[in-house]
Amino acid sequence: MKNNVIIMILSVLITVSMTACGGVKEADVAVGDKEQAPEETGIEGEEGKEGKESLEESQIEDFEYIFLEDGTVAIRAYNGTAAIVNIPEEIDGAKVTSIDGIKGDSIVKIVIPDSVTTIEQAACWANDNLEEVVMGENVTKIGAKAFDLDSELKVINLPDSVEEIGEAAFSTAAIKEINIPKSLTDMSKGVFSLTELERVTIPGNVKTIGICAFEDCENLQEVVVEEGVEMIDEGAFKGNDALTQVELPASVTEIKCKFPGDCTIIAPAGSYAESYANEIGCNFKAK
Repeated sequence: MKNNVIIMILSVLITVSMTACGGVKEADVAVGDKEQAPEETGIEGEEGKEGKESLEESQIEDFEYIFLEDGTVAIRAYNGTAAIVNIPEEIDGAKVTSIDGIKGDSIVKIVIPDSVTTIEQAACWANDNLEEVVMGENVTKIGAKAFDLDSELKVINLPDSVEEIGEAAFSTAAIKEINIPKSLTDMSKGVFSLTELERVTIPGNVKTIGICAFEDCENLQEVVVEEGVEMIDEGAFKGNDALTQVELPASVTEIKCKFPGDCTIIAPAGSYAESYANEIGCNFKAK
């Protein structure tokens, strides 16, 4: 009898112990499952929402605009907070042909449609976070300081339709390369000064490389000036100590700037560029 009582007590204790362990283990699994499911906490959802907001695109109602005498629209201000600013091609059935006042700390990209022909003076000036500009194929004029002080601007295309670029239009931009439009005839004062350009080719349609056009481009190492360019003005390449090679054509007949002393000038033998190289003490290489 005594042995039966002992056996019954041990059996009850073992059952209670197993039930308790199973309960604890089941509870642990449930908690773990919840911890591994961020969608139930709402955290992942908030992060996703924030990510979408950072890529928000502008709406037509974000712009202030006026109608011009020719019936087209000029945008005068942007009042939104989107990261991507899409300039509308039309507003109220009229083409948008001019832009100005596109400014905001949230802006990382600006898309300009083919309808736009004029980017006004200081139109996109001092956008601290602007990284990219996609420019339409019909822009003919870019005003002075249009993209000046856009210190994070790394990517921009200049269509061949561009005929005029104002002073310091891209000064201090972070661009490392740029295509000079084939319709441009003169490069304005300081147009690409203080940029991060590493190499540049100046096409022959540009007759004059203006005063301080590439001043203080500290990373600029190589310049190719194509046949057709006639004059390089004062300070055009001032402060470009990394510049090691400049290729000049026979068409250049006047150079008012100075190149670093250890720079090599490559030009046709007997050209004005050879005389200039000898005069300032630069290395010369005939091509």
